Amino acid sequence: MKKNLVIGLIVMAAAALAAAQSNGLYIGGSYGKAYVNTKFSDLEGGHFTLEGNDNAWRGFTGVKIGLIGVEAGYRNLGSVEDSHNNVVFSTKARGYDAFATLNLGVGPVNFFGKAGYLFWNEDIHDILEHTSTHGSDPAWGVGVSVSIKSISIRAEWEEFKLDNIDHLSMASVGIAFTF
Repeated sequence: MKKNLVIGLIVMAAAALAAAQSNGLYIGGSYGKAYVNTKFSDLEGGHFTLEGNDNAWRGFTGVKIGLIGVEAGYRNLGSVEDSHNNVVFSTKARGYDAFATLNLGVGPVNFFGKAGYLFWNEDIHDILEHTSTHGSDPAWGVGVSVSIKSISIRAEWEEFKLDNIDHLSMASVGIAFTF
């Protein structure tokens, strides 16, 4: 009986700590690196890998109430270019995103996971053509933030799967202001 009471008190305290974490509407921005790894075919039927990273940024807004939240934003994932057989290939991606978030706070530290969609535009260039495509694909991420009053500093990792890019991810640090 005492064991169940102690477990119940611990769970209630953890829930109270999570609920006390900077609840409300927030707005912010982040800056970091986008990482690309994808395969292309050349005119002779050969394949090569376009791999690299570029500066990336994101502006976002959201609302958090207790353990759950929603977040939306716009991001620019930069441009990566490489050459194969003297042909330069490049890709540039950007888009809007929407996520549901799950938050677990301990004191001023908040751990979060998120899942949602990236509504993207992508430009692919080579010597012969320029292709622009768009679509929407699942996205997910994990992160941690530290809050001091209404200001949160956050670090996160996000993964995306676009039609023409095999692997695309973004690591960033940012700041958010809660109202």
